[in-house]
Formats: sequence, structure tokens, C-alpha cells
Amino acid sequence: MRYRNPPLDDFMVMPLPSLTGYLWYFPLDNGYAHVGAGDYYKQHVKYLNDFMRRHGGEVVMKIGRPVRISPPHLCQPIMQNNLVGVGESIGVVYPALGEGIIPGMHNAQLLASCIEEGRLQEYPSKVLKKFNVYEKVFQFIRKKIKGEFNLLRDFRLVLSAFLHMKLAEDRYGMVIRLKDWLRVVEG
Repeated sequence: MRYRNPPLDDFMVMPLPSLTGYLWYFPLDNGYAHVGAGDYYKQHVKYLNDFMRRHGGEVVMKIGRPVRISPPHLCQPIMQNNLVGVGESIGVVYPALGEGIIPGMHNAQLLASCIEEGRLQEYPSKVLKKFNVYEKVFQFIRKKIKGEFNLLRDFRLVLSAFLHMKLAEDRYGMVIRLKDWLRVVEG
């Protein structure tokens, strides 16, 4: 998008109802911004159009691609023969945000260190361990989408997602508050 007066001076990620997707805004230079949305039920266009109606701007380019949010334990084999998976191809995408660039870089660093140390065979187990919280977040989102989520029964899943982001606020560029997470959970 191109704006004469950008509506926000910082990035925004807004979960959609029932955590079926999210809308994002990432400001760039000179009035440009990446604005987009994704939704399990394919209602993202409605939310995107609402955002554009409220904030104006000119659409410069449209690009759409699905994002794989299945965690690594569902994307195996991670390594087979002389093929090694990295990033989104093996589920290294944070399911709550659909964010995969930074996790993909962390994943690539993990692969590089396994190669450098001559321990390539340990790579799959290290991936599963490092990105284990993604499985819990995925379970939480899947339960929300299917209408099977119960806060009392599934509180550990919510707590795992909250603590993961709270302990990495600098990495996510957000202040993570439990009351906000609970509002999202109840949404």
C-alpha cells in the first residue's frame, strides 16, 4: 500500500475472531506499507477491505500465498537421505502469527551448527526440541478453530504460547500481557 499519511508508525498484528487468522500492517519508507491478512475460513479479504476503508491508501500490488502453520512434528521427515528441510517446509512458522522469516533464520543457524559440528544426524531431533512450543500453539489454534477449546482444560496450551512470547518480547517487538492473551483466547 502507498499512503500520503500512513495510518500507523509502527507494525501491527491483529488476530481475527477465534484465532482463525490475522491482519498485519508493516510500515516501510516513503509512505509505503505491507498490509495483508490470512484466515483459515478465507474471510481475510473482508477484514483487509475494512482496514483499507478505515485507513485509505492506494493498492500498489496484490500478492497472495497460503502459509503452512503445521508444526515440525507434523512435517516429518525433516531429513531423508541427502535432503534436509529448513523453515516453512518443515513447519518452522510460529502458528499464532504465521511468522516464518525469523524462525527460518534460527532454523538455518541450527542446521549450519549441526553441519559445522559434524552432527547432521542430530538435526531433526534438535528442530523438534527447539520449536516444540509451536506444536502447543498449533494445538491451541486448532482447538479454537474446531470449537473444541476449553480454557480450564487447555490452559497449559495458552500458557505455553503466552510464556513463549513473553520471554521473547524483544524478538517479537511487542509487549506481551496476559490480559491481552486472555482477550484473544476468549475472542
